[in-house]
Amino acid sequence: MIEKKKSSISLEKNRMAFFSAGLILVSSLSLAAFEWKTLTVKNKYAKNYLEEEAHVIEEEMLTELPEPKPQRLQPPAPQIPQIIETVVIDNNANNNNNVTITNNNIVDPNIDVIDFGNIGDPGPKTEDLDVIESWAQVMPSYPGGDKAMMEFISKNVDYPFLAKEMGEQGTAYVSFVVEKDGSISNVKILRQTLQYGLNEAAMDVVQKMPKWNPGEQRGKKVRVRFTIPIKFVLH
Repeated sequence: MIEKKKSSISLEKNRMAFFSAGLILVSSLSLAAFEWKTLTVKNKYAKNYLEEEAHVIEEEMLTELPEPKPQRLQPPAPQIPQIIETVVIDNNANNNNNVTITNNNIVDPNIDVIDFGNIGDPGPKTEDLDVIESWAQVMPSYPGGDKAMMEFISKNVDYPFLAKEMGEQGTAYVSFVVEKDGSISNVKILRQTLQYGLNEAAMDVVQKMPKWNPGEQRGKKVRVRFTIPIKFVLH
């Protein structure tokens, strides 16, 4: 009876020991599993972060830098073209009119233009879309220079008889275009009109002029507008 009781006590003690050992083992395994899972998650996040950062850096490196905009060169300030000096037509001269040069040859570019239509040869037809310059790097020039041009005008202009009879005199400002081939076109009178045929006489002599040396811009022939003051004087 006594041995059976001791055996029961011994089994009871062993059960408690086994239970405690099992509890410790289970707790250890659970803790180890938790730590392993945490480390795995942390490593996963760290890996993803590094991959994303590397991807961003790679994209930044591959991004093309914007090309620098070419600097626009400022064109040189246009120079005011020299207006041909005034040609004075004196009615007292014989067949060849005297030519005098004056300095009062400033023309207002805002003055309206009067078109009398075609007088004599209207000149070659040109494209309306072609730009007409008021200034060019190489300005057009009359063959032989301004003096030769004035001599041509004085020899070929006619002082209208009616204008002489009516005592009409003054300055006709003739505007025209020197074409790319040197020919004269678009001959017009600026608004400081004269009467009794003086405007028409001034236009007619300009249209009779021979071809000029054309103007040039950046090595290319261009159309350039010119103005010639022709002064009719009575004595």
